Amino acid sequence: MNIRHTIRRILKEDDRVYDYDETRNTIPYEDRLPFDVDKLISVGAVFVTPAIDGDPSSKTYKEWLKEPYVHLITLKNILDAKPDSWIYNAITKTANPEPYRNDLVKKIYDGKYNQILWSLEELGVDPNEMLIDKNNLQETIRRILKEETYSPAGDEYFPNRFVIHKSNPIWRENILETGLQASVGDCYKTYSQNFSEEECEPAIFATDSENENYWFDSSWDDDVWLINTDCAEVTWYKDKHYRGGDYEYHILTFENIPSKCIKLIYEGTGESY
Repeated sequence: MNIRHTIRRILKEDDRVYDYDETRNTIPYEDRLPFDVDKLISVGAVFVTPAIDGDPSSKTYKEWLKEPYVHLITLKNILDAKPDSWIYNAITKTANPEPYRNDLVKKIYDGKYNQILWSLEELGVDPNEMLIDKNNLQETIRRILKEETYSPAGDEYFPNRFVIHKSNPIWRENILETGLQASVGDCYKTYSQNFSEEECEPAIFATDSENENYWFDSSWDDDVWLINTDCAEVTWYKDKHYRGGDYEYHILTFENIPSKCIKLIYEGTGESY
């Protein structure tokens, strides 16, 4: 059967709708095709972009900015948009499609679902080729366990009241103002070479010892910060990059630590030893 004819039949062309209405649901969830958002992106049927690129004139625009929302823009949206539309700016950027990887069709309104079918029709793509692969159990398990994200954490750890964190002096003013923020540093990256920076879980590394012989040595004259763990109230883990001996003192957390819980006890020069 002709692909376009198949899609038109699914769409019930005479009754198709493409706009949004919270009170209307022309296509029950159980009757929708279980689309895989990554496959739709790969053929150009949809684009996932940061929500910050939405329409500033919209009544709900400021509400969207308060949360890390993303837009699901279809090819139909693009082709229907005016040349000066915000959509053309939005599709120059990409966002993580993770929010749509689980039950995509339950997270979109009926008009958006029809837009996807229309886009596939326009591209000449069989919608059955865009479905979630139920037999790909390894990929499903990877997503559930989030193995695609690199984590340096070992077992949960309960540190002493004070632990040590070292950082380059260039970050001093920022740390004094905002506290310690979880990030993916250069040393961290050396242990996760098979992963991109976006796939590494941001962390804060520390040493549970006041003996400077055990502190992490970056080979640079770093600032030394004292973290009050009672004040910070974050969950700590062993650093799986290090095992045995003096390395047992290395720990980490994935949570930010406010400035009120840290104290600069040594000002480094930032120069190489």
